[in-house]
Amino acid sequence: MKKFLTYIIIGMLAAGLMPSQLLAATVRAKDGTVIMTARSPEQVPRISKVASDLSSELTIDSSDGSLQEKDGSMEDVIPMTRDRRKKLTGGSRKANRKAIKKYLKEKGLYSVREENGNLKVAFPYSSQRIMVDSASLTETHQAETAVYYAPRDEYILSYESQEATRDAYETYLKEYGPDHVFLDLPVKADSKSWGVEAMELDQLADQANQSSVRNKTLVAIIDSGVNSSHAMFSGRTFSSASKSFISSSWKDDCGHGSHVAGILAEGTSKDVEFLALKILNYNGEGSLCDMLLALEYSVAQGADVVNFSVGVNLKDCIGEMDNELGMKITTGDYYNYINSFLAYARQSGVTICAASGNEGKDMGKVYTVPAISEHVISVGSVSRSAVSEQAEGKMLTRTSYSNYGAALDFVAPGDGISSASYLSNSSYRLMSGTSMATPHIAAVAAMIKVYHPSYSFGQVYNALAQATGAKSKINADIGYGMPVFSASQEGSSLFLSFTEADKETVSRPTAPGRVSGLKAASAAYNKIKVSWSGVSGASGYVLYMKKGQIYRPLVTTSGNSAVINGLTCGNYYYFKVAAYKVSANKRIYGKESAVAKGRPLPGKTTKILTRKGKKKIKIKWKKVAGASGYQISRATKAKGRYKSIKRTKARSYTDKVKRKKKYYYRIRAYRLVNGVRIYGAYVYFKAKSR
Repeated sequence: MKKFLTYIIIGMLAAGLMPSQLLAATVRAKDGTVIMTARSPEQVPRISKVASDLSSELTIDSSDGSLQEKDGSMEDVIPMTRDRRKKLTGGSRKANRKAIKKYLKEKGLYSVREENGNLKVAFPYSSQRIMVDSASLTETHQAETAVYYAPRDEYILSYESQEATRDAYETYLKEYGPDHVFLDLPVKADSKSWGVEAMELDQLADQANQSSVRNKTLVAIIDSGVNSSHAMFSGRTFSSASKSFISSSWKDDCGHGSHVAGILAEGTSKDVEFLALKILNYNGEGSLCDMLLALEYSVAQGADVVNFSVGVNLKDCIGEMDNELGMKITTGDYYNYINSFLAYARQSGVTICAASGNEGKDMGKVYTVPAISEHVISVGSVSRSAVSEQAEGKMLTRTSYSNYGAALDFVAPGDGISSASYLSNSSYRLMSGTSMATPHIAAVAAMIKVYHPSYSFGQVYNALAQATGAKSKINADIGYGMPVFSASQEGSSLFLSFTEADKETVSRPTAPGRVSGLKAASAAYNKIKVSWSGVSGASGYVLYMKKGQIYRPLVTTSGNSAVINGLTCGNYYYFKVAAYKVSANKRIYGKESAVAKGRPLPGKTTKILTRKGKKKIKIKWKKVAGASGYQISRATKAKGRYKSIKRTKARSYTDKVKRKKKYYYRIRAYRLVNGVRIYGAYVYFKAKSR
């Protein structure tokens, strides 16, 4: 093993990594895989990378098996011969769909659904990577690489094939359950400049450049990288902390990220700097794990705003995946996992703007993340003609492809937007999509932070809503509508009114009150019971537990308590809880409670029996679950000093004493954890010898 680790270290030094940056080898798993420890997001991709042939969702034409999104046929993306494809597509469209679905189901690697007479096929195992939410892992099931990621207190495991990934995933599901094991799902860019002018962001940026207000603001662009040499970025600053999570360079080889960054540059002043984080490959595809790592990295680098022109529809990607274990893999489990990272970023002062997606669907029904989260600003798309019609007094309408729903917050120009090309430093390209709309809103959020760096997520949100002129959401298609900022307003800047944004809040559903009375008490050697006082008007509660730096949702309940199982005896665990109520099919959360901590301990001994004899007292007790042994102490006076007289694994003890004398005893169970005794509470009793 030492020789193996030496090769790793030499390789890292050859790659230019300093010793302080090296991943630390922690343990070799039972199957021989070396498990390395990463202590920051940027360390993970040095050893664990997503598969190069990552695939998101594709549409198969049921008439002939051809692909709608790209040239080629189904045998180009699914292992099969040309003859097999012809056999599967030799009948009617209905018969072909049935045959193809049966074939794919037998493979056990794909998620398939019907849409408009064709088949939508998702590739949930194509990243060949799994995240396991566990503090300890001794078996990797033949993973190619294994990383213990300390900040999340979880393991990231990569495999040599989709089949191996599936087999390991199903095994871990049985061991840990679906709320602790997650596939590294594919995420994708959503793409289909008049927009900056329509929102008057160019005037806003010019005014800020001439202003004495000079608060630096950092915007993280989590995308395909950026062609930072393009003319649109002349005079703009890219952070030296910009990096790629999939390759050695954060330069753009797809075009999506450069286009998004160009919109941000055009709509902001030079006070706004950029942090380019590359997670998408040349096809505009990336992975969920890299997306979350990039978000954590953004927080660590002090980003004020994060632009997510990427995302995934959980319902389309995993649906309600059945596996051979008969276990339901729900979108809710994945959503709770992802949402905990978004909540952490918001609590750290980051404003996240996310694209609603380009499928023309209700986000709440297809679970579009990150956009449906209450911790992000969700952005849909409008066209130039729709904006022109609004100026004539008509209702603003979304583009047909823009996702909608109760979770949608704002819309912005996203159709036919001109911005930077990645192919040269002076060329431009037109692109359409909610990906293009999102940086318009992110640009405004960044400018608000330029003027008011201490603004919270809620204050930024309120400022955006005020700029639409609406007091509440108009409808599920456009949310509040499109913010417009005029530099010619009275007072020379709309930003002058933003100082009151936290007071002049727009009309939004009232959140429930803050939960109080949170307590965490041991319920057994591996359990903690968490309880709290109820909140008037609450529909339910979400209980969070701290994992690494992040509080993750564990339980959603309508009650006032929950028991958390599977904990390590003696370890301290930290909890928070928030009340929520449901409005327009969306949860509105109250402020999170104060933190309560607790640790599981062995339970108390019960049914203690004593038999009195001459010069002896025999003590018996009932077994305590999880106990490794018991400690018995004795005192000769009611308020005297207790002295330990016996530590035993048995459930009885005979104490040799003096005749006709009263003795005072106490007994407690203990459990050995890594060689350390973790004691439970004492039980006191007395006995008198004959």
